[in-house]
Amino acid sequence: MAVRPRRVTILVDDPVTGERSLIRPVAADRLQPVGGYARKAQRQGPEIVEPASRWGLLTLYLEIGDHLCAVRQVNRFANGNLLSYDPKHWVDQFGMLADAQINRNRKTGPWGQSEDIHAAEFEEV
Repeated sequence: MAVRPRRVTILVDDPVTGERSLIRPVAADRLQPVGGYARKAQRQGPEIVEPASRWGLLTLYLEIGDHLCAVRQVNRFANGNLLSYDPKHWVDQFGMLADAQINRNRKTGPWGQSEDIHAAEFEEV
């Protein structure tokens, strides 16, 4: 791997042939740490689906897996209602598990402004 101020170039040695291959140059600001983390996006909504549209704004909590997609999600509404989703319960009449790939480097994503949170905060919700 060659790291330059604006680009990171990834080179791989083929274990069979020993040949070196260029995988691709990547902008340094596009690299993301590998590993799970949690995020929250506040003041979301209102929801389109009834009756959730009457529950008020919501805070979206996401646990992001190594594959940069949500593995668990909790929606906390202003009235105190909670909705939770995971791979086993990924959709219901109120909503669904987020299906967008998350870019940790962007603070504004599909849900507007979001921020990293500690795993303990996610677990508490």
